[in-house]
Amino acid sequence: MLSAPPKAPVGQGDSPHYRPSLFGILLIALLLRLLSISRFSLGNDEIQEIRFSRLPWKDLIRSVRGSLGHPPLEFILQAGISRTRAPEWAHRVPSVFAGVAGIALAMSLARRWFGRPASLTAGLLLAFSPIHIRYSQEIRPYSLGLCLLLVSVVALDQCRGKPDSRFATIWFVATLGALYTLYFAGMIAVLVGCLFVAQNRKAELRALWRTLPFFLAGLFVLYLPWLPVVVETARIKPVAGPEVLDRAWLSYRLQTLGTGDWSVEPVSVGSIVFWILVILGIVLAYLSRFAALATGWLVVGGTAQVIFLRLHPNYPAVRYLTPSWLAAFLLAGFTIELAARQRVTLILGMAALLVVLAFDGRTLFGYYDHGRPQWKEVALYLRTVTQPGERISANGWAFRNVGFYWNDEHLGRDDISLERAGGEIVGPAWVVVAVCPMNSAVRSQFEALELRAALPMTNHCEIRYLPAGRRLLAPGGLCEAE
Repeated sequence: MLSAPPKAPVGQGDSPHYRPSLFGILLIALLLRLLSISRFSLGNDEIQEIRFSRLPWKDLIRSVRGSLGHPPLEFILQAGISRTRAPEWAHRVPSVFAGVAGIALAMSLARRWFGRPASLTAGLLLAFSPIHIRYSQEIRPYSLGLCLLLVSVVALDQCRGKPDSRFATIWFVATLGALYTLYFAGMIAVLVGCLFVAQNRKAELRALWRTLPFFLAGLFVLYLPWLPVVVETARIKPVAGPEVLDRAWLSYRLQTLGTGDWSVEPVSVGSIVFWILVILGIVLAYLSRFAALATGWLVVGGTAQVIFLRLHPNYPAVRYLTPSWLAAFLLAGFTIELAARQRVTLILGMAALLVVLAFDGRTLFGYYDHGRPQWKEVALYLRTVTQPGERISANGWAFRNVGFYWNDEHLGRDDISLERAGGEIVGPAWVVVAVCPMNSAVRSQFEALELRAALPMTNHCEIRYLPAGRRLLAPGGLCEAE
């Protein structure tokens, strides 16, 4: 019969194999996040962040505020890198190390809360998680935000039983840093912190419970400079309608947050096994107060995020749920920790773990092969095939991405202009489109042109040639969404 894991003194009683295994997992995680880091070119949101980071400091903050996107901390970090004139791939290094640090922190939490098997399980699953690797290689605030969220929880956990102002300060600073990096990471950090302190208010965290109102008030005061941006963001008209919470919505998120990626496919066996481990951890959470806390982190946090996105919709994206999703790895580790108490359940647990890792590997094989946009290659291709007197006409999405390499990175040709497609394109011209839904009249004209290149993994980019003397008419614009 399954039983709760015994409470071992933290830092004592480690198996001689635990530390080598821990460092081995972190090394694998680092290598997986460094692999191909310089091969893939920058994509849409990364390009915007790099462009912002190259601005003077005042213009940088003004642009970040005006974009009503993410808070400024990640942009400030990237601006520091831009000032060193480091190569393109160097801008991804902070996300790499934040991703690996986050895995180390998750393993530390699992070790303190449940035990060594839980720690190694959570570390392995996070190390090979395709979506975690993806955002550990992107110039985006997700990896740093998740890391700061985990720092805040680990620091708070360190305060248990031994009130220490240093760890309380780290908890406060990390939570504030998460708020200034990624809105949802900050929101979940505050939520988990409050749940943690409330859960232990009568014993280990009694002092912090008394000072919790001052903690929240301090966060509010120090967040006041950015609060007007949050208010303005909440007041603007949503960029998209609320998502339909149907079976397809759920399946896509179970797959992407399991062993899948952005491809449209049914929930894989690997993802099903992963979520079974998580659900078992939730069901058995009554055996451990920390499993109950992780359940609240996942379920309450995830529900809060979904409700927020219903009230103020954004572009549909699974990545928004990653701050609450982190707790799933702790719960999966808790399940394996319990399974390790008996030989039969241990064998079943190890088999389940191998299945998940095998499907992670399948996804990662495709990811490293072709899983990122290659806009630099598009620019180099156009530089090779274009002739004097021709022009390049691109829809908005392609214009932003190709334009970065053509103009900002000076990979284009001085005698060839790159322009954003208007209502009429006159040949000779190269027409470049990506993420471009067209009406039937425009689509028929476009598809009648000679297809010169198709890059489906680069946001479904197509390059077609419009000969001299011909016109492509699009009175309402080339793309419906633009």
